[in-house]
Amino acid sequence: MKAVGKMKFILSLQGPMAAGKTSLAKRLENWLRDVTFIYENPYPIVEKRKKLKLNIFKEEDFIINQKMFIEAEIERFHKLPEGRVIFDRGPEDVEFYTLYFPKAIGQDWNVEE
Repeated sequence: MKAVGKMKFILSLQGPMAAGKTSLAKRLENWLRDVTFIYENPYPIVEKRKKLKLNIFKEEDFIINQKMFIEAEIERFHKLPEGRVIFDRGPEDVEFYTLYFPKAIGQDWNVEE
């Protein structure tokens, strides 16, 4: 199936850590030659967080950290090629972590704003 015009078809594999998302994507990559595979790389942001000495257990630092991840996802989407794309982990994961990490550590931060 060929993409028409500037259409993009995006599939984002989701699941917990070590569930096999990347392994599945790598296996599919061997079969689906006309699909672009995009792999998550959080390390540049993790390194930036370390340089900024952010503590994600503090509300202000957590929000700065998540903004960096969200901005990286937006940039990643702007750079997507036309056609079919498979993410081994997509923006849904950033949204989920942004909304639920505070609750998981017993905080009631207003991260939606």
